[in-house]
Amino acid sequence: NEADQQTINRLQQARATCREMRQRCIRWSSEAFLRAVQPHIQASHATQVLLKHPTYSRLYRLYLRFQQHLKVTYDPETPINELALRRVSELYEMWAVFALTRMAIEVLEEAGYRMISNTTFYEVNRDYFQFQVQKNTPSIIMARGDLRIEFKYEPIYPNQSTSRYRSALVATSMGSNPLTPDLAIETYRGEKPQDILIFDPKYRRDHWHQPPEDAINRMYRYYNSIQYQSYLPERTRDPHLLKKIVSCAYILYPGERIYTEEKHIGALPLKPGMTDEQLAEVREQVKDLLYAAYVIDE
Repeated sequence: NEADQQTINRLQQARATCREMRQRCIRWSSEAFLRAVQPHIQASHATQVLLKHPTYSRLYRLYLRFQQHLKVTYDPETPINELALRRVSELYEMWAVFALTRMAIEVLEEAGYRMISNTTFYEVNRDYFQFQVQKNTPSIIMARGDLRIEFKYEPIYPNQSTSRYRSALVATSMGSNPLTPDLAIETYRGEKPQDILIFDPKYRRDHWHQPPEDAINRMYRYYNSIQYQSYLPERTRDPHLLKKIVSCAYILYPGERIYTEEKHIGALPLKPGMTDEQLAEVREQVKDLLYAAYVIDE
């Protein structure tokens, strides 16, 4: 209608004005009197609270880094307003990993575990306003007695065909490719792995109440194929001894209910805006999974 057309015309005019202003700014950057202009830097000091508290301190350092690197470039080949973009599915998967991790940490802390290392899952790219998630490294480590819990984002379990003559967590699937779930909670006693809890976010569902079938099938693959390989040189015929080590493999999906196909395979609903009752139900299931892996007592 006429009102919509007028709105479209105004938007097109504003777009043309912005393009003209952008070109004008780029032309200004070559002016001699602007080349000597330096940014005004105000003196700024962190408070004692920010310096002493580890969480505030980390947040303050991130803030300073963002402030330093959010800068305007006059490179005509690069748009001034360029920002890194991610698909909604990627954002959901990262958010679901963080939400599940926080839930598991709260349960472990209540059970007497203490944080001994926390480098966070993400790192900040030094040239752009964006996060990069650290992969295949124990970003969070908790301990109680001789038990150690490691949280890893996208851990890599190499195929056993490429990991001979050593003790290691391996993938026993056909071929030579590794297996890489999105999140693993690995438990160790000393240096020997005891159990692994696998979680894989998927931003889709087959029906209102069910996660996608192909994703469930992949959980079976993780559960059956990721094993602990012990290297025993005294065994002359075959020095490698395999042991199942995955206690559960669960999808994280934007559904409505907890889905369990077997005791070890299933799916947890996680999405923004869940009620306290829904979150409590998911948290209780996470607690049950940790109990089944002999990580907590009750």
